[in-house]
Amino acid sequence: MESEVQLQGGVTGRAIVPAGASAAAWPARPTRGGWWPAFNTSEEALDALVESVEHAGYVPERQVAIALDIAASDFGQGGRCTLGLERRELDSDGLIESLLRWCERFPIVSIEDPLAENDPAACARFTAAVGHRMQVVGDDFLVSGAALFRQAAQAFGYAAIVSVRSGETEDTTIVDLSIGWQEGPLKVGSLARSEHMAKWNPVLRIEEAAGAAGRFAGAGMFGRRRRGINAPPG
Repeated sequence: MESEVQLQGGVTGRAIVPAGASAAAWPARPTRGGWWPAFNTSEEALDALVESVEHAGYVPERQVAIALDIAASDFGQGGRCTLGLERRELDSDGLIESLLRWCERFPIVSIEDPLAENDPAACARFTAAVGHRMQVVGDDFLVSGAALFRQAAQAFGYAAIVSVRSGETEDTTIVDLSIGWQEGPLKVGSLARSEHMAKWNPVLRIEEAAGAAGRFAGAGMFGRRRRGINAPPG
């Protein structure tokens, strides 16, 4: 599972390790640039994310929210999934139940590939349950076939996310495409490693050049407002 944070306003470039956590538990960084921690359960990882947000001086859910990339096709097929870390197996309904529990407990605004790409019925059930209050992203699920993508876009009004891929360089063309297309979300990875920072920097320069004509999309980027996300603290 890959996780990211969505910030309101300014961003911080330092990595925050939760208070009391061992540095050995945060041993490496994957291709998207974020820390690759060692936890016993997914809930532990989400707890650490929330603690890190608070440690950085932000208010979870009101100023910083969580986006998850479940990548369920990597560990689930045929309506069954294996959680290797927790040494248990779930069916699609069991995974949906776990995800819904996370959505209630944690400040999550976006979930990508929540179910395996060959389990469209389960994907539909999950989207029906939470699609009115958060963003559900189909990456593996939709790109598996152009016809499926066209059907989703036409029938359900799906929007697009401009995203980097693994093995990125410091080329920044993706930033110009995202802003020129006015797609909203731009997924470029963590505030670490030069191939990611190279894309964050021109976003800031474009914002400065736009001046009053530019604005931070905030919760509007997800098409809805969930329990006060991006509302000013107070």
